[in-house]
Amino acid sequence: MSTAEVAGVAIDTRHWIGGARVGSDTTFVDISPLDGTVIAHVARGGAAEADAAVTAAAAAFPTWAATSPADRSVILHRIADGVEARLEELAQVETADNGSLLRSHRRGVMPRVAMNFRFFADHLLALSHPDFDTRGHRNHV
Repeated sequence: MSTAEVAGVAIDTRHWIGGARVGSDTTFVDISPLDGTVIAHVARGGAAEADAAVTAAAAAFPTWAATSPADRSVILHRIADGVEARLEELAQVETADNGSLLRSHRRGVMPRVAMNFRFFADHLLALSHPDFDTRGHRNHV
């Protein structure tokens, strides 16, 4: 089974690799800590899926590397818009999956996800150089 319904939301449980859904030979059971019910059978990636993901990422990198900071910023803001548009669904699914308080996901976690994407979208526009150091690490944007 490659689709599960969690908190009324249809979830595709396959991998996302190279712009397409990809299944696996095996799955693992996702059990809700809220009540012990099985909420999904999720694709269990192995070496083949990892290799495919690395190959897809390498193929996509030149396009992303050539994307301007302004265009990257637009993409990150769109992701944040999507999180905000589906905040309630995301909160419900995450609560079922990890057992945290629904209130916490609604008011804190999911808004923070959107905020993080917006922070980095805006930070891209403020960079004067594509490389910068933070706490002993070199970052390349």
